[in-house]
Amino acid sequence: MQVIDNGIGMSETDARMSFERHATSKLSTAEELFTIKTKGFRGEALASIAAVAQVELKTRLHDKETGTEIIIEGSEVVSQQLCATPHGTSVAIKNLFYNVPARRNFLKSTAVEFRHILEEFQRVALPHPEIAFTLHHNGLEIFNLPISNLRQRICAVFGSNYNERLVPVEENTTVVNITGFVGKPEFAKKVRGEQYFLSITATYAMDTLIML
Repeated sequence: MQVIDNGIGMSETDARMSFERHATSKLSTAEELFTIKTKGFRGEALASIAAVAQVELKTRLHDKETGTEIIIEGSEVVSQQLCATPHGTSVAIKNLFYNVPARRNFLKSTAVEFRHILEEFQRVALPHPEIAFTLHHNGLEIFNLPISNLRQRICAVFGSNYNERLVPVEENTTVVNITGFVGKPEFAKKVRGEQYFLSITATYAMDTLIML
């Protein structure tokens, strides 16, 4: 699995520290807890992943000519060196649970695990139409979602036929702001799939997408 962004990247020091436990927070004041808008790894995520997989991280600050490449296997740093890479960060994970075969036995089939990845991709892509996303699997492009509005993003994820099913909703109160779409009753399903409630800020403003 590989996740690539074109963000601001990390310095050599930050790249190395990102794999240390309790060292990935970018917050400097308590007030910043209420203004989080990024999708970065939380807490010890990278440290935990690196403990049970082979991880390759490449990152470059947008104003630097070279970046940093770090390779870790089972929490051990195999190498760290300068590299040529686009600005932003790439994290590649191989051989998950290679060193803990008991855990590996809990992994499902490739098709099932990919479905979990696909569902998570949709949960991240849907509430952020202002960001472009692509998803590739086994060399095939599964999704290529350009920057758009929310309605266009829903149709891009679930299919163009969803456009006629959507009804916009909006409600603003002193407690919460709700915007999004609901499905028309004639397109209702018996299962809870494609229903999403998404809180996008910490100031109680909520963008809600409900697919019925």
